[in-house]
Amino acid sequence: MLNYIFVFPRILKIGFSLLIQKVFLGVEQIYLFSSLNKFIYLIYFKRYYIKPYQDNKENIIKVINKNKRLNYLKKKYLNIIFVGQLIKRKDPFLLFRACKELNFKVNITIVGEGNLKKGLHEFTKKNNFKNTKVKFLGTVENQKLIKMIMKNDVLVLPSRFDGFGFVVSEAIKYGTYVIVSSQVGAKDLLLRGKKGAVFNMGSKDELINQLNLHFLRQQI
Repeated sequence: MLNYIFVFPRILKIGFSLLIQKVFLGVEQIYLFSSLNKFIYLIYFKRYYIKPYQDNKENIIKVINKNKRLNYLKKKYLNIIFVGQLIKRKDPFLLFRACKELNFKVNITIVGEGNLKKGLHEFTKKNNFKNTKVKFLGTVENQKLIKMIMKNDVLVLPSRFDGFGFVVSEAIKYGTYVIVSSQVGAKDLLLRGKKGAVFNMGSKDELINQLNLHFLRQQI
C-alpha cells in the first residue's frame, strides 16, 4: 500500500520535468532506458527510443538541442568546478569541449596547474564561448577549496585514469553533485549513494547529457 501512496507524487515530478523539456527547452525526441512508464512520455513526445542502459555506451540521450527558450527557467546557469592537475590524464579539454555545446550559461572554475593551462586559455579564445565563463584559480588550499566546492552546482572529473581522490568524497559530504568518468576510482561512491553520475571515459556526448540532466534538476 505504501508504494501506491508515492506513485502519484512521482508521476507529477516526472511530468513537470518533461514539461520543462518540451515547452521551455524545445526537446523534440527523447531516449529512454526502459519502456516502464512510457505512457507518461507519450503525452509530451511523438518520438521516443528505447536504449537499454547496458547497451547505451554509444547511444546517448540528448536532452537539450539548439535554439531553446530558457526565459522561464528558474535557474539559467550551471556552476561547474574542476579540481586537478591540468594534464592529459585529467582531460580538462573534454569538459571544455562539452561546455562549448551546452545551450545554457555555464560558469567553470578551474582549480589546479599544469602544462595544459596555456592551451585551455587559447581554446576559450578561439572557440565560441559566449555562454561560458571560465576562471583559472591555480592551486588553492584545502579549506578554501571545500568552500568553493560547496558553492558550485557540480564537480566534474573527466579523467582518463584517476585513483581515489578526496575531492569526490568531500563534494558528496557537503552536498555538491559529482559527475566523473568511468575511470575515476571514486565512482563507486556515486553508484552506491546516488550523489552523482558516471559517464564513459572520453565520451563528450555522455558528459553533455549528464550536464544537461543536472541543469534540469535545478529547475525542479
